[in-house]
Amino acid sequence: MIIQIHTNEDLIGLGESSPNGGGAESERSAKGIIKVVEQLTPVLLGSDPFQIGPLFQKMDKVVPGCLWAKAGVDIALHDLMGKAAKEPTSSLLGGCFRNKLPIEFPLTERRNSPEETGEAAAKAAKAGYSFIELKGGTDSDLDAGRVRAVREAIGGKPRLKVDINSGYKSADEAIKSIKKMEKFGVDFVEDPLPESDVTGMAKVTAAVDVKIVGDEVAETLPMLVENVVRRKAADAVHLKICKGGIAATVKMIEVAEAAGIVPIVGASYSFGVGIAAVHQVAASMATLHRPDHYGQPFFVEDVLAAPLGESRGYVAVSQKPGLGVELDEEKLKMLRTK
Repeated sequence: MIIQIHTNEDLIGLGESSPNGGGAESERSAKGIIKVVEQLTPVLLGSDPFQIGPLFQKMDKVVPGCLWAKAGVDIALHDLMGKAAKEPTSSLLGGCFRNKLPIEFPLTERRNSPEETGEAAAKAAKAGYSFIELKGGTDSDLDAGRVRAVREAIGGKPRLKVDINSGYKSADEAIKSIKKMEKFGVDFVEDPLPESDVTGMAKVTAAVDVKIVGDEVAETLPMLVENVVRRKAADAVHLKICKGGIAATVKMIEVAEAAGIVPIVGASYSFGVGIAAVHQVAASMATLHRPDHYGQPFFVEDVLAAPLGESRGYVAVSQKPGLGVELDEEKLKMLRTK
């Protein structure tokens, strides 16, 4: 979902929210996000986009929670601020530490055989990708076999992350599977257990050498502090810009780093607007532990006037004002649905 904030100075801020395809009543459905944005519009009208803190305080009083919808508004406000200041959004976040980012290549087919997965990984490594993510969680034994096949296919250099998507049923199953993966040079394993099992996540984190990444257990700053910092349910956190916006993500990065937790910034099957927001935040981080921008397109079409500029496993970070992207209005009109 693309959000546009228009101003009296003819500047337009672009943002993106990511519906999850849930029921119409869900706050993360397309209709739910539209409803929230419509409720927030009166708060935004006539306001100064640079007053983003007070604006969000007012919005939270009108509509508590609903982070996925508010993320789109937040991204649009940051794009608008950058355009008004004639600076890239990264400059508003403290500066740009890097002009290009390594891209993570996802192997999304969870049920492919080890041989098929290894062949796909080899193609990605040959194309220049130095970070590869493998999706798992359907079968713990198959997961370990696929990790082995990937490592044998790509050699020792490309780094590996395995995303279990909360697929294991118990901490013991997760520990057994992850220990099989460790000898194949896995950097991170994400969400081995459901977010409700914080105790189990902490048990897994303490028992394995691979860094455990928490996504659902750290959706908000209070959850990050309680579940990860205090209860040690993960070694790293996957912070998605689409779950609360740029401002909230930057706060969570600072807290995570102060607590010795590795922050990983990412998206959620976002179009180019959302991905551009990830680029600006990642560029502003002094230490980039791992990218989480998918290089493989998940859509038939994007909505940008110009592509993001990926080449040989890297993508350039825009130095244009704001997010540095513009919409293709004709393509947006063609793809629009009701």
